[in-house]
Amino acid sequence: MAVTLTTADKALKQTYGPFTKDQINSDTSPFYKKVEQTSAYTQGGREFIIGVPVGLNGGVSSGTEDGDFPKASGQGYQNFKSTPKNLFGIFQITDKAWRASKGSADAFVNLMESEAKSLTKTTKWNLCRSMWQNGSGIAATTDAVSSSRTIGITAGIQYLEVGLLVDIYQAGGSTPVTNGSSRRIVAVNNKPGGTHSIVIDSDAAAISVNTSGWISIQDSYQNEITGVPALFDSNVTTLYGVTKATNPWMVPHEVDAGNSISDGTIQDILNYMEDYPGSNIDMLYAGAGAYTAYYRYLEATKKNVNVSKLAGGFSSIAYGDIPIVRDKMVPNTGDMYGFETSQWKFHQLCDWEWFEGDTGDGRILRALPDKPVYQARMVKYPELICEHPGGQVLIKNCNIA
Repeated sequence: MAVTLTTADKALKQTYGPFTKDQINSDTSPFYKKVEQTSAYTQGGREFIIGVPVGLNGGVSSGTEDGDFPKASGQGYQNFKSTPKNLFGIFQITDKAWRASKGSADAFVNLMESEAKSLTKTTKWNLCRSMWQNGSGIAATTDAVSSSRTIGITAGIQYLEVGLLVDIYQAGGSTPVTNGSSRRIVAVNNKPGGTHSIVIDSDAAAISVNTSGWISIQDSYQNEITGVPALFDSNVTTLYGVTKATNPWMVPHEVDAGNSISDGTIQDILNYMEDYPGSNIDMLYAGAGAYTAYYRYLEATKKNVNVSKLAGGFSSIAYGDIPIVRDKMVPNTGDMYGFETSQWKFHQLCDWEWFEGDTGDGRILRALPDKPVYQARMVKYPELICEHPGGQVLIKNCNIA
C-alpha cells in the first residue's frame, strides 16, 4: 500500500472518524449513553428552542347533567432556549512520525490508531467533565499563588489531568493572569486525604494569583455546555432562559441524607419524586463516597447486592431495577443524583464530524503553518438540556460520617 497524505486523509474520513464517533457515543458514560441525541429542535442553526409542558390541562370538571361543558384551558408550555456550544477535538501527528511510518503499512496503521484512540479517550473525558460542571467553564478553584508553577487546588482536582492545557484566572477575572494562558499540566497531586495541587510547565514564567483563583480548560471559560450542576446551583439564577425564582417547577429537589444512606431513604425520595413533581427516577449517579456508603449499608444489613448491566458495556450495583453508577466526576464525593433520563437530551447541530475548512478540496489533514505538524479537527455543536428540571433530585451527604 502506497502511504501518502491522501491515504491518511481517506483513512481518517472512512475509518477513524466513524470509529471515534462510535466510541464516544457508545461508552463515554452510562448517563451519556442513555440520553437521547437529537437535532430536531434547531432554530436557524443559532439556538435550540424546546416547548416543554408545565402542569396539567385545566379543561376538566364534573358538571351537571344538562349544564355547560367545562371552560377550555389548554396545556401550558414554556419555551426553553439555549445556544449550541462548540466542542472541538484535535487529531495530530508530527512530520517525523509521519515519515517514519510511510514505508510500512503496519506502521502507518499503528500511528493512525494510536492518535485516534488518544483523541477518543480525551474527548470522552472532556465530555464527562463538562456534563458535571455548571456551564461556566470553571473546572477547579485554587489557593493564592505567589510567583510559582505549583498551584494548590481547593476544589475540582478530579477535573484536572496531566497533559491538559489550562487557563488560570484570578477569581472574578475575565481574562487569564499574566503567563496563565494555555499552560500544560505536567504533574497532578490528587491522592485522597491530603492537599491537592498541580504543576504547570516551565515553558513560560511562573504565575501569581492573589487570594484565590480558578482554572479553565483552555479557551473554555463561559463556553461550555450546561451541565447537571446548573440545575442545582443557586448562583445559576436563569436556566435555559427561564428565571428559577419565579418558576418553582424549575427548581429540583434536594435532600440531606445526614451521612447515612439506606434503602428506606432512597425509597422515600423515589415516592416523593413520583407523587409531587411526577418524576420516575430511573438512574442514580453517585460520588465515590456515596457509592461506598451504600455498598457498606448492603453489607451491614446482609442484603444481596443487585447488579445492573447497562448499555455500552457498563455495569453497576442497583436499588431494585434502578442502577447506581459511581462516577468520579460527581462534584462532591458524598452526593448522589437521581435522574429521569427520558427528560434529558443532547441537542446538536451535528454529531462528531471532521472540519474541512473553506478551501473546497475536501481535505481534513493539513500542515500547520511554520510547524512540522499535521492536524485534523473534529467538531460537534451541542447543548445538554433537561426538559423537567424540577423532576431531578440531589441526595446530599450520603457518605459515612
